[in-house]
Amino acid sequence: MNEKEKLSNKKYWEDFLFEMVGSKWKGEIPIIGYKPSSKEVFDIGFNFNVGDKWPVKAWPLEYWKELEKLIGSKYAISWQQGLKSIEEYIEWINSCRLIVTNDSLGLHIAHALDKRIIALFGPTLSTEVYVKNGVKLLPEKEYDCLPCMSTSCVRDRPCMYEISPATVLKNVEKFLSE
Repeated sequence: MNEKEKLSNKKYWEDFLFEMVGSKWKGEIPIIGYKPSSKEVFDIGFNFNVGDKWPVKAWPLEYWKELEKLIGSKYAISWQQGLKSIEEYIEWINSCRLIVTNDSLGLHIAHALDKRIIALFGPTLSTEVYVKNGVKLLPEKEYDCLPCMSTSCVRDRPCMYEISPATVLKNVEKFLSE
């Protein structure tokens, strides 16, 4: 809970959770109790919504639209679904081969479902989040305040504007061509 300690920490959340029960984390992926029945029908899921607590970590909507335009018809895209129930949300994530996300709940569910992940980080701490099958993208421009851990931004141009759709596209193509 100490922000200074949190920023200097070099452990993943999984390390802490395993330590709490007297064990050591060895890279296991999370398990969720719900077993989705959906099939993969989309190449890419745009997990664009963020919770009310961290609105500043949202990648700009115009960037999501630009990414969709850059992808064109090369891949089947689905915009986030399942906002009314966790089961519908899990089903939607399961229906995608790759999730592009700026929200941690979608990231953790995608991880538990062993999906490919492109995680967009700015104001929140990327080093405490483990991504087994994917990449964490950070702002391409240096910001002396990152990660600020703040729920609002005082800058004229928030850091999430510094992750370009072209960079995300490059990673989409890398992970979907494997």
